[in-house]
Amino acid sequence: MVRLSRTTCFCAVAALVAAACGTGPESIEVGGTWSGTALLPNAYSTTFTVIQSGTTVSGNLTIAGVLNQTFAGTFHDNTRRLAWSAQDGCEDWSGTFTVDSEGSEMSGPVLADYSGCTPPRSNDSGTISLSK
Repeated sequence: MVRLSRTTCFCAVAALVAAACGTGPESIEVGGTWSGTALLPNAYSTTFTVIQSGTTVSGNLTIAGVLNQTFAGTFHDNTRRLAWSAQDGCEDWSGTFTVDSEGSEMSGPVLADYSGCTPPRSNDSGTISLSK
């Protein structure tokens, strides 16, 4: 009869659990050039160039004929959410995009806040959908 110590049993069970669970979700890289459409409510060609360093993202957002501005933000792999903001003169732009599990598409709401403009005007909002 083979007698196993508690330590041996614990190590064996821990190894089996780790193997069954895997190493967790794969990391998603959002850096690169994304292209798609902004609906504000009209459709505009959009390019989102992202530089990623850990959870920090920055780059340039171009909405044809509307905005061409640098942005800064964060990306959290565990929630696959990229939050960003940009300022263009008196306009404050922001959004939160959800990235698909393959890291090839992202989309989400965008807000253009014009309350800092003179004279103030109504804010715009819409959605942006992008692919890599």
